[in-house]
Amino acid sequence: MNSVGSMVTVGLLALATQGPGRAEAVCGASCRFPGGSCSGSTCVCNAGHMGTDCDILCPSGSFCPPGSTTPSPCPAGFYCPAGSGDPVPCPFGSYCPAGSGAPTACPAGTYGATTGLDTAACSGACAAGHWCPAGTTTATENPCPAGTYGATTGLGTAACSGACSAGHWCPAGSTSATQNSCPPGTYGATPGLGTAACSGACAAGHWCPVGSTSATQNPCPAGTYGATVGLVTAVCSGACAVGHWCPAGSTSATQNPCPAGTYGATAGLATAACSGACAVGHWCPAGSSSATEDPCPAGTYGATVGLSTAACSGACAVGHWCPAGSTSATENPCPAGTYGATSGLGTAACSGLCEAGYFCLEGSTDEQGAGPCTAGYFCPTGSTSSTQASCGKGHYCPRGSAQPAPCPAGTYGTSRTLSTAKCTADCEAGTWSEEGSDESTDCQPCAPGTFGGPPSGPCSPCAAGTFSPEYGAQICESCAPGFHSSEGQNVCTACPSGSVSPESRATTCSTCPAGTWSRPGDATCSLCPPGTSSTAGQGACIACAAGSWSAEASAECASCEDGTFAASPGSRGCAPCRCTNEEGPSSQLCDPASGDCRHVEYGLHAEGCSAGGSSGGAVGLLGVVGAWLWPTRRRAHGLKQPVASRERW
Repeated sequence: MNSVGSMVTVGLLALATQGPGRAEAVCGASCRFPGGSCSGSTCVCNAGHMGTDCDILCPSGSFCPPGSTTPSPCPAGFYCPAGSGDPVPCPFGSYCPAGSGAPTACPAGTYGATTGLDTAACSGACAAGHWCPAGTTTATENPCPAGTYGATTGLGTAACSGACSAGHWCPAGSTSATQNSCPPGTYGATPGLGTAACSGACAAGHWCPVGSTSATQNPCPAGTYGATVGLVTAVCSGACAVGHWCPAGSTSATQNPCPAGTYGATAGLATAACSGACAVGHWCPAGSSSATEDPCPAGTYGATVGLSTAACSGACAVGHWCPAGSTSATENPCPAGTYGATSGLGTAACSGLCEAGYFCLEGSTDEQGAGPCTAGYFCPTGSTSSTQASCGKGHYCPRGSAQPAPCPAGTYGTSRTLSTAKCTADCEAGTWSEEGSDESTDCQPCAPGTFGGPPSGPCSPCAAGTFSPEYGAQICESCAPGFHSSEGQNVCTACPSGSVSPESRATTCSTCPAGTWSRPGDATCSLCPPGTSSTAGQGACIACAAGSWSAEASAECASCEDGTFAASPGSRGCAPCRCTNEEGPSSQLCDPASGDCRHVEYGLHAEGCSAGGSSGGAVGLLGVVGAWLWPTRRRAHGLKQPVASRERW
């Protein structure tokens, strides 16, 4: 017995001694090994043992049912490990040829879906899209990993048939390298991609059809643009914007403005030529969308196509004007009546209207244009002809006139084209015309009180001291002495009574001095005769009153002195009184107006009053006044003081 058998025997003996049914107790010496069991008196080998003494463990690949003395070969589809009493069905994922002591794993690339398999073919080859390591129990137990594919059955490693093709992706269990193309808008740059995201989104400016292998494989076509990643068709993000052009691969609709001088009238332009050159008379900044979008500014012109700045072809020529969109520097001459002194004028007003007195033909370059107006005509501001307007009757126009000048007063003009201030003729002497007269009948005679006319000048008022009584006077007559006039009179006025004008041409009358007088129209003052008087400016002398007198040319009458009298008005002198008193004759005691003697009793009464009476209050008062006046009067005239109260005076 080998060492293994000894060990088994020892073990069996140990087991037999520990449990009931110990062999030696039943069968005696014939069942001394644990591999046997007593059956009556017979020692029968237990399952898995054999030999005469049941001391041999059934070998691997065989099985020994109870009572076996020799091993039985393990049948196909089963395996029998050493000590087997019965064959064991081959497990899933394994196969067991006849005589197998242990199951053998189904080879890689196959699978064992049932028990009892007895050949290496097991249940068959692993399913496509899957791989089967040794011992696999189902055909689809292990899908090929994402990024790989299994094109055939019977694959035995995770590498399967290999990596998924570029431009494609392979989820787990794929059976073809191109089974799943990368979706539109994505790309697969490398083999072995395992998700639909592939290598990522298609680059901006590009589009990716299904199965693309590069982010930039398909640029967006010229005329389109791709503003975002992941675009799926050649339309990309759309057509290039109007006024712009898009080369292939553009990422913005406005990435490339149409160059200055060109325009882009439609969307989707693919070249820098855009829709073509800007139209004549216009300019196109970069990005223009119309050939006529920007007219050349007023004052400039555009003679060619494709102009790129607002300067266009340059400034409009002197003497011309250019509205917006002009195509020639001389397209529009400044209108007749205007002038263009500078280049670059933008309106028909040009630099302004032609100067008054001159005329401007079309295209004039200065304010005096073609020259001065013809004599006999006038040219207002903005005139277009040298004979723009006839001067008109009653007026004259020298060469270069801006407006008609009226024929001077005292002349008249019957023609419409007079050129000098002489007009047609002067008015006749003694007549005159207003300024601007146009017929000889406009010459009117100088009115009474005036004189003149050609050649002396307009009708003028007669000077003070002169007069003209008729129409048409050429000179004024002098006022006669005794008469006077103020300026512009047709008659002279007689000096009023009390005043005179001794010379002719008097402008005023002089007042006669006191003591003289005059009648209306007198040239000199007359002296008042004796016995009369006058104050200054009188028309008659006044006789002196009784009791007064005057010499020749007196201004006033003098009262008769005491002791004298003048009984009649207009006296030339006074006579002595003839009165007496107790002392003798006394010339001082008479009435100066009548010469009557005065009989007054000093301080008492006058004769004629009743004896012892009075003449009343008046006489008594007169006596009192006389008593008061007497000393004074005596002293004044050299008389003596009365000696008695009854003295008469």
